[in-house]
Amino acid sequence: MSAWADGRWFSAGLPLPRALNPALVLVPRMPRFLDLVPQLRVRENIWSYWLGPWGAEVKAYPGPPFSLETFCDEALRMILDLVLFFFLACLAYRITAHHARWRCLAALLLIHVLYTWSLVLHGQSALINFLRAALAFRTSLLVWDIFTIRTPAEVQSWSMARTFAQLWLFPVEVDDLPPDEPADAPGRTRLRCLQGIAEGLVYMVGAQLFLPLFPPMEVVRVMPKYQYMIYVVFMVLGLYVMLSSFGVLATNVAGLFLGVEQAPLFENPFCTTSVQQFWSRWNRAIATVLHRVIFGGRNTFRSKQRRAPPSPNQPPPPLSRFAKTSLTALATFLVSGLFHEFLLYCATPGLFGWQTLFFVLNGVLAVLSNALARYAPGVVRCTPIPVRFALLVLFACVTSHLFFIPLQTHNMLAEPQMLFQHLVLPRDAPPRHAYFVNLFPRS
Repeated sequence: MSAWADGRWFSAGLPLPRALNPALVLVPRMPRFLDLVPQLRVRENIWSYWLGPWGAEVKAYPGPPFSLETFCDEALRMILDLVLFFFLACLAYRITAHHARWRCLAALLLIHVLYTWSLVLHGQSALINFLRAALAFRTSLLVWDIFTIRTPAEVQSWSMARTFAQLWLFPVEVDDLPPDEPADAPGRTRLRCLQGIAEGLVYMVGAQLFLPLFPPMEVVRVMPKYQYMIYVVFMVLGLYVMLSSFGVLATNVAGLFLGVEQAPLFENPFCTTSVQQFWSRWNRAIATVLHRVIFGGRNTFRSKQRRAPPSPNQPPPPLSRFAKTSLTALATFLVSGLFHEFLLYCATPGLFGWQTLFFVLNGVLAVLSNALARYAPGVVRCTPIPVRFALLVLFACVTSHLFFIPLQTHNMLAEPQMLFQHLVLPRDAPPRHAYFVNLFPRS
């Protein structure tokens, strides 16, 4: 641990003296959950204790070699990097505010800084490396949006807190706030952020119920295809709960501190039978800014307008316009695939090209289903909703291995499970293994 902490200063972010680093001073002394309630300790693994009597087989496999102090240290230094970049972006905008070409050049330089930051820094935590790359990609789009799409009058009307939130968080747009409520009203905003934090804690506990259903790579290699397809259902739900827990907690804790209300990251993605609608509701923090930048950009999109369905009596668009829209949609899915390849490269280099193929296939299906809805609406109306939903689930089960196996190559998804164990298990018994619940044990 000491050798890692005393390593080169740029390995995981800005340097922090050991004596002033809360992650290295306070976290080792912080009691874990079972230190406070030792009566809940059991001799065997909790999954074996609960599921063993039901016939499930629990397999232990080596977890990533990191400690809670390591994770908190890298997270803290990444936050300091975000603050430093925020001041750099504010200075750049202040200098170039009245010159559109200079703003464009400043945006390109800042985007270069972001990608260099995510590519050069590489700590022990794959989750932090993954998050750093995700923030770099998303904020690069937001920098372009702020510097070249939004008007200087709008940007200069923001407070410092809202400017930071627009760069790094997912705030509710000012134009989307109710007209009778002032922007960033402290009382209302912090109350809703507290509600979001409570929701995130519930998601965090729920995520732990799904994480043991992510099979490790040594199991995936010998697992029959039909079994993996069944696990895909649990993995999709687990990924949704895991992203919700971390995203809702992180954005609302920051929003509580800044006094800026945060928008929901997901919008009921499983309540649709359309691939395009599913992805527009999934991880809206990426989808909204990607749509704004690629589709010509507007300052805001009102959610009610986004969800307004086309009129059934509306004639289908000309083929030329539909082809242009379809190509743009395919480009959006392609960019999403390349974005995930970039995250994979920064976190755990492994299989490349699989996730791009996954998103391109989703884009092709989205275009085909949209064409069917536009030019043959009777076919869609005659197909029962349960059948359409079942077809969507079947498509996900058949293709989702292209998304998950690159993440499972180095068992990266074991780290969230290990992190939760670090928070629960006593300090004198740190976790060394992650666990997989085999629903199909061999007799």
